[in-house]
Amino acid sequence: MKKKDDIELLDEIYQNAHMGMESIDALLPKVDNNNKLYNELKTQRDRYLNYCGQAEDMLKGYQKSPKDVGAMEKFSVKTGIAMNTIIQHDTPHMARMVIEGNTMGIVKMTGHLKRHLHCDSNIVKLGRDVVKCQQQNIEEMKRYL
Repeated sequence: MKKKDDIELLDEIYQNAHMGMESIDALLPKVDNNNKLYNELKTQRDRYLNYCGQAEDMLKGYQKSPKDVGAMEKFSVKTGIAMNTIIQHDTPHMARMVIEGNTMGIVKMTGHLKRHLHCDSNIVKLGRDVVKCQQQNIEEMKRYL
């Protein structure tokens, strides 16, 4: 049971970080690349990529590959960002969108962590690190409001 739960939590960590990357990838083309926000988003994307890599490496220890984020969820994120930036695409609006996305990520990951506290301590730590990163992302985005 513990092995199954470890794998499940690693999948959730991977998917959480991957959705962060997907969201930023959908948002970056809408941001002027000379804007400080653009560079901040690239840094956040790199952090998410790092967490995806760590979760994937840990899953390999269980002879597993991460479950991909569902096509419908990816489509929903891309469509939501497209719709939210048609009319309003100024820096404060973009920062609010990133804050909202990170908040959703924190809520989801915190729930998964509470249900998986019995998992391998390194996996739990990775999940907590993702939450800390998302909290840091929110603080960084507040400067752009």
